[in-house]
Amino acid sequence: QYHFTMEPQTTVAIPFEDGLQVWSATQWMDHTQCVIAKMLKISTNAVQLKVRRLGGAYGAKISRGNQVACAASLVAYKLNRPARFVQSIESMMNSNGKRWGCRSDYEFHIKSNGKIVGFTNTYYEDAGCNSNENPTDDLTLLTSRNCYELNDSNSKVFGQAVITDAPSSAWCRAPGSVEGIAMIENILEHMAFEANIDPADARLINLKPGNKMVELLPRFLQSTEYRQRRTEIATFNANNRWVKRGLGLAIMEFPVNLVGQFAATVAIYHADGTVVITHGGIEMGQGMNTK
Repeated sequence: QYHFTMEPQTTVAIPFEDGLQVWSATQWMDHTQCVIAKMLKISTNAVQLKVRRLGGAYGAKISRGNQVACAASLVAYKLNRPARFVQSIESMMNSNGKRWGCRSDYEFHIKSNGKIVGFTNTYYEDAGCNSNENPTDDLTLLTSRNCYELNDSNSKVFGQAVITDAPSSAWCRAPGSVEGIAMIENILEHMAFEANIDPADARLINLKPGNKMVELLPRFLQSTEYRQRRTEIATFNANNRWVKRGLGLAIMEFPVNLVGQFAATVAIYHADGTVVITHGGIEMGQGMNTK
């Protein structure tokens, strides 16, 4: 999966006093500032980095925008004139990397009712030429058991980043967790097929005790008339040879991590009471400046 952002990788660099003023479409200002300073061998405070807003990112502008930022900054610094660099989508696809591809080799042991007795999953993720944004051992592993009753006593999960002859893979919208959830949900579907039970029942019997999904999933199945619709679909498929219907579901939980404390400054102007808020967030569609 590539990053098809509305705004491609974009940077404008302008010579300013003894350094540079850089307008960069980056999600990580500190990193971009440090990379530019190190590349030009100038002090970090000589690089004034500004970000007004991003036209989409999905992870493509965490570190990959630094390539464009450095290129524009080098031209501006060496020629002492403004420089603008806008990367095409085709060029981004060739050089910026994409979502980490994932392969899963698994084995499971279940009871006739679909209850998991034993489970192993060895997965491999495509790092590209290096693994500088590696979700294998944290984000993928963290979500690979989802909200099911899987622990060290009945399951073993192991992941490995694989170096390949391709551009370095990058974070892409829910990096790692998409792969983790997709693996276990696909495995639950396989279990339900082998046990000849409804996929919803396979999930219900394996839910972690005390998890909110124990209450939410039955309510969801009832409100959506899931079982009635499955029966109607089975009847339709039995009576139609060439046209088939299907109905599936997938459930998930996502571990929300709060990392660090981020300060903001609120300035109230005495003349008319208007307010200016200075913060360290990046506006990329979530409405940060209007909430």
